[in-house]
Amino acid sequence: MALTDINSEYRLVSAFDEQATQLLKQIRVLKQQNRQLRAARDLLLPRLMSGELVI
Repeated sequence: MALTDINSEYRLVSAFDEQATQLLKQIRVLKQQNRQLRAARDLLLPRLMSGELVI
């Protein structure tokens, strides 16, 4: 395998790693937001349905 082939593969793997890292970071953030929204829903919806909370 030539040095240029190794360099090309390294750049390809590095580019993939960068993209994958960003996507995984975004997944973690979205999961956390989803948990927070679910908690807010679970807290507020029963109050809204019972009439305790009026908007």
